[in-house]
Amino acid sequence: MEILSFLLSLFTHTLLLNFSIFHFPSISAHRTNHGDFLRCLSRRINDFTVETRVIHTSKDSSFFSILNSSIQNPRFSVLETPKPVSIITPVQATDVQSTIICARLHGVHVRTRSGGHDYEGFSYIAKNRPFVVLDLRNLRSITLDVDNRTGWVQTGATLGELYYEIGKSSKSLAFPAGLFPTVGVGGQFAGGGYGTLMRKYGLAADNVIDAHIVDASGRFLDRQGMGEDLFWAIRGGGGSSFCVVLSWKIRLVEVPSTVTVFKVEKTSEKEAVSVINKWQYVADKVPDDLFIRAMLQRSNETAVYASFPGLYLGPVSYLLALMEEKFPELGLEIGDCREVSWIESVLWFVNEESIDDLRKRKRTSRSFKGKDDFIQKPIPRTAIRELWRRFYAPEARLAKIILTPFGGKMSEIAEYEIPFPHREGNVYEIQYLAYWKEEEDKNKTDTEKYMRWVKSVYDFMTPYVSDSPRGAYVNFRDIDLGIYGLGMNMKKTKYEVGKIWGVKYFKNNFDRLVDGAWKDTECRADLGWYFFNTDSPDKLMGTYNLRRGISPLQSELEALIWAMQCMIRHNKLVMVFQTDCSDVVKMVSKPEEWPAFSTLLDEVDRCKRRFTSFNIMHIPRTNNTKADKLAQSARDLPTDVYYVNSISPVWIPELL
Repeated sequence: MEILSFLLSLFTHTLLLNFSIFHFPSISAHRTNHGDFLRCLSRRINDFTVETRVIHTSKDSSFFSILNSSIQNPRFSVLETPKPVSIITPVQATDVQSTIICARLHGVHVRTRSGGHDYEGFSYIAKNRPFVVLDLRNLRSITLDVDNRTGWVQTGATLGELYYEIGKSSKSLAFPAGLFPTVGVGGQFAGGGYGTLMRKYGLAADNVIDAHIVDASGRFLDRQGMGEDLFWAIRGGGGSSFCVVLSWKIRLVEVPSTVTVFKVEKTSEKEAVSVINKWQYVADKVPDDLFIRAMLQRSNETAVYASFPGLYLGPVSYLLALMEEKFPELGLEIGDCREVSWIESVLWFVNEESIDDLRKRKRTSRSFKGKDDFIQKPIPRTAIRELWRRFYAPEARLAKIILTPFGGKMSEIAEYEIPFPHREGNVYEIQYLAYWKEEEDKNKTDTEKYMRWVKSVYDFMTPYVSDSPRGAYVNFRDIDLGIYGLGMNMKKTKYEVGKIWGVKYFKNNFDRLVDGAWKDTECRADLGWYFFNTDSPDKLMGTYNLRRGISPLQSELEALIWAMQCMIRHNKLVMVFQTDCSDVVKMVSKPEEWPAFSTLLDEVDRCKRRFTSFNIMHIPRTNNTKADKLAQSARDLPTDVYYVNSISPVWIPELL
C-alpha cells in the first residue's frame, strides 16, 4: 500500500481563541460595543423571563453579589480590580451559543467562569479593555451511569457536587480530581486536575472521554464534531482557551468499599527534616494504592510543624504492613489511621462531617498568592531545613508548602497524551502558598510582604527544581511567569511572547497547542510530506514554503492539493493520505458542509478523480514526525524552498 503523510506546520484548531485569554489590547470604555452586544443577546433569547435570569448589568441590584460570590481569591475583590460591564448566567446551551455569537459579532471580550478558583482571577478579570463574564453557575447538572461507570457533568458544577452524587450512587466508584469541594469542574478538568487518586488513576483530564462545547463560531459540538485535535487541547490546555465547554463525560473509577485515611505530624525540626528527606525517596515509588502528601506550616505564632496526610485504597492492616516495609521512618501507628468509605475520605481531607456539606458553595475569606515547581530529584537536607526556617518570618504565619507525590499512573501516561506534560521523571510537585486575611487587601503595602515571601522561597528553590524549562502547573496559574501587555516586547509576535511561559506550563505540547509557523508577521506557511510504500522501499518527500492563506484551514487545503498534485505527477495513483488535521478529513469527506472553502474543495475533488484509489485518514501528530520535520525545515531556512526528491535534503540528513 502506498501512503503519504503530510503536514502543514501549524496547528489549526486552537488559534482562534487561544491568544484572546491573555492578550489585553488597550480599548477605552467609550468605544465598547457593549450596548449592541446586549441588544443582540436580548433578541436571540427573546424571552423576558429567561432574559432577567441570564443578563446582569452593573445597574442590577444583584450584579455585585453574583460577581463576588465566586471570587475565591479575595485580593481580586478590591475596588481597583477591573470589573465586567455585564455578567451572563446562561440557563441552557443556546444561551451560551447566543453569547458567543453576539460577542464575536460586536467585538466584546468574554471571560468564562466555572467555580472562580483561578489563582490570578483570570476567569473574571481582564485588563485594559471592557469585558463580560460568562458565569456557568446555572449549568451544573450531573447524570451518572453507574452500570457503565460513566457520567456527564456540566461545567458549572463543583467537585463537591460531583463527589456528592457519586457517593450517593455507589460505594465502589469514585473520580480522580482535586480535594476542595468548591472548585468548579470546568477549570479543574481543563487544566488537568489532581488529588488523592492521581497515583492510581491519573488526572481528572485523563479520565474525560467526551465533551459538549460551544466553539468560537457558536456551534454546539461533541467529541466527534470537534475532532480529536480540539478534544486533546481542552483536556489540560487551560480553561477557556479554545472554546466554552458545557459538559464533560467522565470515566468513573473503582475503589474498594473500605479505604484508610491517616495523618502523622512532626513538630521537631530535626525529625521533620529527616522524615521529609526520606519521603522524597519513597513517596513516588510505593504501590499506587498509596498516596502520601508532605506539608509544612505554622501551628501558632512561633511553632512550625510537618504533616503527612494520606490515603490508602485498602484496610488499615494492609497499610500498616506496607508502611513498615516501605516507610518505617514515618512512624505510622494504628491510632493515626481511620477506616472509611471513599466518600468519607473526601470529607476527612477537608474537615467536613456530612456529605451534604459537599454541596455548599462557600466563598473563602483568605487571600493568597501561590507558585509551584516540579522536583525531579530529591533536594538536599539543607534545603528542607531552610524551607522549615522560612516559616519563622512574620508574613508566613498562615503560609503552606505542599509536596504532592507523583509516580504510579502519572509516570505511565506519556507527556503528549494530553497537554499536561509533567509525567515520568517528576518525583513530586511542590507548591508555595502565602495566605492573609481579606481585610489586609485594603492596603497594598500590607499585602506585598506576602508576595515577597512567596517569591523569595521560589527564588531559593531555583537550583533544586526542573529547568529548561522550569515547569509549572497551569491550574496553579502564576502571572509572574508572563502575560501579554505587561512589559511585552512589541518586536516579538504573540507566539514568541506566549512561548516564554507557555513552555513552562506545557513543555513540548505548547507547539501543538499553538504552532509556531502561524505567526502574525510571516507571509508564508510551511508544508512537508513524506511518501512511502508498505510493500517496497520506494520513498519520496517534499517540503515547500507555501504562500500563507487567510486562515490555517485554507493553507491546510492548499497543502493537500500540492501533495496530491505531486503524487499525480509521479504516477502514484493508489494512495492513502494521512494528516494530523482532523478538519481536513471532514472537509474532504463532506465538502457540502464547508461552503466557505468550496473553491479549494472543488480542486481537491478534481485531483481525487485522477486517482485510481483515494483515501484520507486522520493520525495523531506524534505519528507524523517525518512530515513534521520536513515542514519545520522549510520554516527555518532563510530562502524560498521547493524540494521534491527521494533522498533527504542536505539540511536534514538524519530524516531517513
